[in-house]
Amino acid sequence: MLTISKMTRYQTVLLIEDDEVDVLNVKRAFRKKGFIQHLHLAENGLDALEKLTHKGDLVPFPDLILLDLNMPRMGGFEFLRSRKENPVLSEIDVYVMSTSAAEEDIKMAEDLGASGYVVKPLYTERFADELEKILGQ
Repeated sequence: MLTISKMTRYQTVLLIEDDEVDVLNVKRAFRKKGFIQHLHLAENGLDALEKLTHKGDLVPFPDLILLDLNMPRMGGFEFLRSRKENPVLSEIDVYVMSTSAAEEDIKMAEDLGASGYVVKPLYTERFADELEKILGQ
């Protein structure tokens, strides 16, 4: 099972999330914990892939991706499959953020190369603490 235990300090984060409230809550968690990382946004997996494959669109290039699973155009699992096929993108750590706590979803994310899995909702103090673990502060 995936856990949030990596203690690497990430400098640049790409948040792939279509829900405006969750985007706001991630930004609040960043501010609450005093993180100063660059935070890029993408509304879905396809938008993220377009930005990631045109590196000039994301400066500095992300070293961490926070990924929702359920999004229009391209969801999180499809994004993970595409990422796995790209040698540059497969080097970026990905933490999935989903409302699903189903073991099969967690296992699928792990099988597709996710480094961790956070169950939403994101507005809890627990998420800010988990974000702190992810970012290695």
